[in-house]
Amino acid sequence: VNEVALEAVAVANHAGLEIDPDERLESIQATLLRAGPGKASMLQDIEAGRRTEIDVITGAVVREADRLGIEAPLNRALYALVDGLERGLGLR
Repeated sequence: VNEVALEAVAVANHAGLEIDPDERLESIQATLLRAGPGKASMLQDIEAGRRTEIDVITGAVVREADRLGIEAPLNRALYALVDGLERGLGLR
């Protein structure tokens, strides 16, 4: 999770947004601790036969990385995996 987030922060910073990586990681870890044993929203979507928000979240990172000509391999891999799952389930 941390490496995926840091990659997204790097893309955002290259795009001109000022995001502090340490603050982001602390915020994400705090959110995960509060979430407890619940299911992630994307998993709930898949289980309910709905498309996820992968295009809006991770897809945006991948598209911006492409636009800027920088690498985002972890976000790209996650996007491809969820996209492939959705396609395999007939959700796309």
